[in-house]
Amino acid sequence: MSVQWNVKQDLDLMRRVYQRELAEKHLADPVDASRQTFTLSDRENNPLVADITLPLFIARGVKGHLTSTVSTTEMTIDDIVESAREFAEAMEQVDAQRPALVEEISELRKYLNKRVRSLRAKGLRVSGEIGIGAIPTNEASDVWPVVTLHFPGEDLRPGSFSFVPEGRGDIAAQLDDLTDVVTTRSELLDGLDKINAVGLVHPIVHDALGKCEGGTAPALAEIFRDPDHLQRVTDEQENNLILYWEEGILTGTIPISEGTRFVKGAIHFDAMPCSASEIQRGASLGSIIVLPCLAEADARIFYASGEKGERGYVSFTVEPMLFNSEGNLV
Repeated sequence: MSVQWNVKQDLDLMRRVYQRELAEKHLADPVDASRQTFTLSDRENNPLVADITLPLFIARGVKGHLTSTVSTTEMTIDDIVESAREFAEAMEQVDAQRPALVEEISELRKYLNKRVRSLRAKGLRVSGEIGIGAIPTNEASDVWPVVTLHFPGEDLRPGSFSFVPEGRGDIAAQLDDLTDVVTTRSELLDGLDKINAVGLVHPIVHDALGKCEGGTAPALAEIFRDPDHLQRVTDEQENNLILYWEEGILTGTIPISEGTRFVKGAIHFDAMPCSASEIQRGASLGSIIVLPCLAEADARIFYASGEKGERGYVSFTVEPMLFNSEGNLV
C-alpha cells in the first residue's frame, strides 16, 4: 500500500467516524458497529486506487458488503472522514430497504433451496445461496437480491455464477440451463473420485510440462491449484506455453518445432506437409507427423484443412491422461 496510507490508523479513524454517524442517524445496525471492520484491498491492475469494503448483514444468513474506491496517493484526513460518512449514508439507505429485502429474499431462498435439493438428490454437484453482493456506496439506494450458484467449472474445479433474479422464473431458468452441463461434470468428477484423480491433461501438454523446471508433476500440481482459467508457463528452453481448460481437460497452445504448434486438439502447420484432401479421417496422426509423446497413444485424425505448403491444421482425438492432486499420473 502507498506510503501515504497508514492503513491501520486510517481505517480505525474511518470506523470511529462511521460509528458516530450511525449513532447520529439512530440506525439499528444488527451487528455491533464497534465490531465492524473496514478493509482495504489493492487493485493489481491499478496501483493508484484501492477498494474499501465493509461487511453488511441484512438478516441471518444474508450477507453482502458496501464498497468504495479510493485513491492511494491523495487520501487526506478530510477524505477519510468524508468516505466514512458516505458509508454511513449508504447504510442508512440500505436499512430503509431492509424489510422489503428480507421478505423478497426469504421467498426466493425457499424456492432456490427446494430446486437445489432436488438437483442434488439426482447426483448433481450444485449449491446455491442468496445475498446482496457488493454494493457501491453510491448505488445503495437501489439494492437487489443476488443469487450465487456453485457448481463444477469447465476445469472441474469449483466455479460459481451470480445474477440478480427478477423472480422465481429467473432462478428456474438459470438452473435449467445449467442442468445438462453440471450433470456431465458431476458424473466425471464422481468417476475421478473413485480413482483418486482430480483432473485430465492432454498428452502433449503433459509432455511439454516435463520440460519445465522441476518436472511435470510439480508444474501440473501448481497449475491445478491456481484458480486462473488461463495460465502461462515458460519451459527451460524459454518457450512460452499457454495453458487453459477445455471440457475438463488441461490443454493449450504449445510450440512443437519451427512452423509447427499444438493448439487445443490440433496440430497447426505454417506449411502443410500434404493437402487436406489427401488426409483420411480416422487415420493415425503418425501418418502426418511423428510425436514421441504420442507413440503409445491411439491418436486419430478427425479433420484436416489446408493445401500442401500452405497454412493449415490437422485436428485429432486422443485419450487424455488422468492425474492426482500431486500432479502424478493415475
